[in-house]
Amino acid sequence: WTLISFGLVATVVVTIWVTKIARDALRRTEAA
Repeated sequence: WTLISFGLVATVVVTIWVTKIARDALRRTEAA
């Protein structure tokens, strides 16, 4: 269960992290 829980948490964290980077990239594109 620990490995499964860790995997789920890691997936959520990575998804949020990627979304944040994507938003920052979009802002830079609009500003440029």
